[in-house]
Amino acid sequence: MKKTTRLIAFVLFFAFVMLTIASCANGKQDTTTETSKTETTAVDTTVTEEITTTEETTTEETTTEEETTTDNHAVQEFDMNDVVLTFGLVSDVHIGDEGRRASIKFQSALNQLQNKADELGVNLDAIVSTGDLTNNGTTDQYNTFKSLYEKIMGTDVPFVFCLGNHDAYTPLSTAYNVFTTDTYRKTVVDSELQQYGDVHYVVNGIHFVSVCGASYSSSNFSVVFSPKTKTWLDDTLKQITEEDPDAPVFVLLHCMIYDTAYGSTLDVYTSCCWYTKELTDILSQYPQVITLSGHLHFTVNDERSIMQSNFTSIGCGSTCYMAVMNGGYQNMTSVTVMADANDISNGLLFLVDSKGAVRVVRMDFSNKSSVKEDWIIPAPAEDKSHLNFYRADRKDNDNTAPVFDGSNLIVLDDVVSNSKGYLPAFYWQAATDNDMVFLYEVSVSDSTGKVLDKWKVLSDYYRVIDAKDMKKEYKLQNRINGGRLSYEEEYTVTVVAYDCWENASTPVTLKFKGILNADSEAEITIVSSSFEIK
Repeated sequence: MKKTTRLIAFVLFFAFVMLTIASCANGKQDTTTETSKTETTAVDTTVTEEITTTEETTTEETTTEEETTTDNHAVQEFDMNDVVLTFGLVSDVHIGDEGRRASIKFQSALNQLQNKADELGVNLDAIVSTGDLTNNGTTDQYNTFKSLYEKIMGTDVPFVFCLGNHDAYTPLSTAYNVFTTDTYRKTVVDSELQQYGDVHYVVNGIHFVSVCGASYSSSNFSVVFSPKTKTWLDDTLKQITEEDPDAPVFVLLHCMIYDTAYGSTLDVYTSCCWYTKELTDILSQYPQVITLSGHLHFTVNDERSIMQSNFTSIGCGSTCYMAVMNGGYQNMTSVTVMADANDISNGLLFLVDSKGAVRVVRMDFSNKSSVKEDWIIPAPAEDKSHLNFYRADRKDNDNTAPVFDGSNLIVLDDVVSNSKGYLPAFYWQAATDNDMVFLYEVSVSDSTGKVLDKWKVLSDYYRVIDAKDMKKEYKLQNRINGGRLSYEEEYTVTVVAYDCWENASTPVTLKFKGILNADSEAEITIVSSSFEIK
């Protein structure tokens, strides 16, 4: 009887529990305690969050898919957590130039590239050069280059290179006869035209195509390439891009592609050409291409050193010495070489992520630092939208002209005088810019407005890593139109600042005249100025 009673009680209890569960399952939340309400709300919130998360994920995936397949709009992003290739670039090393100067700079550059890679937490997978490894192309100079390279990089880091006009002073085979060990051959996949200086390399799955000019002297200033080289280049790029259209392809050549990056229109009457017009039609078919060129020695901290058209072009600087576009500047040893050119050494560090985006770190080896913002080239896009970030028309966007701001902007001092006239030195305070001031144009005109003389003075932009480190004052002292300024006549000195895109500041002016005093010295009187003089 007791067993029966227990059984009936158990059945009734079980039935009650089941009814309660069924009631909750049907959404009948008639509970009266605060605890029950809280627990029920928590359960519902969890379910809602799960549903919302699922819906958001689905929406994001759909949006990404649409952007990739429909809009195909490139985004200027780089994934430092997924780097597949890192390589340093040293151009125009010129081993053999003026004793050990070039050798010391080369070793310093390699050490700094290695240190920068370590700082970024990546492995340095290769060193690349865009020509003029040596100054005269001799076996001894190539052996010196190889010895210095292995002293810093060892024998495990491959060396990928093209040859320049200085390397071509002797047969091209000289270079390849020196770089024959496994270290230098393990990246080569096609050396069929090596006798012409044309080689195909692959490092960590990324392709490098190296081509060499057949002649650096022609009547139209364009470097000549052999028909075999051009056909091989076209065929090689076609094969590479068909197999992997989403990866960048680096094309190494010593000269610039005409009318691309800064300096690629240089026409200087010398025995050497600086650009080529012969490869543009080929390269324009392959938007994946990033051309890397040396030869000019122009600084990499000039924003014009990267340019995009139907492909991307980069001027790679020089580890040996610096140069600039011919512009009739003061303090030059030639039309393109500054008096302090040997003080400057720079190069680049490239990183490629698994999606094909490229990050370019600009290196100022002279100051042992990277310089300015890195360039980010998005992964190749079918609609070529990855080529919209460094086009020539960017000079019209977000670029402001330099500005003079302050007092005592122009000062006349250090006057050299005699009874026939006088010559003052012009001092002026530096202008500021949203990037870096590139140059100053200084002119002197007479009372009729006739310009008697004009000078262009480069700023020290190529010597610094940050605009705030630029000189705060500049000086110019020169003969004026071959003579001296006359006493009692009024003159005006005008200074205009320009950025690298040729945006001009508002001119600052100072009107003055000189008087010959009793001691046969010139006394300068300020007549008026466009700025406040304190």
